Amino acid sequence: MVNSVSIPQYFRMEGDEIKIPRLKTPIKFKKHREIEGKMKSVSITKLSSGKLYLNVLVDRLIER
Repeated sequence: MVNSVSIPQYFRMEGDEIKIPRLKTPIKFKKHREIEGKMKSVSITKLSSGKLYLNVLVDRLIER
């Protein structure tokens, strides 16, 4: 079973942690690449195995 939640605002990323006001403790994550642009929303998915996956939607300008 997969559970997921989208957080459209009110989150902060500091180093290797994401802080969400509804949660008392920050969630640690592994950053596979730098986040470029303005962060718009975050989706957190929890698999039945207990693993959490974090998806970040960003808005950025790509120059040609």
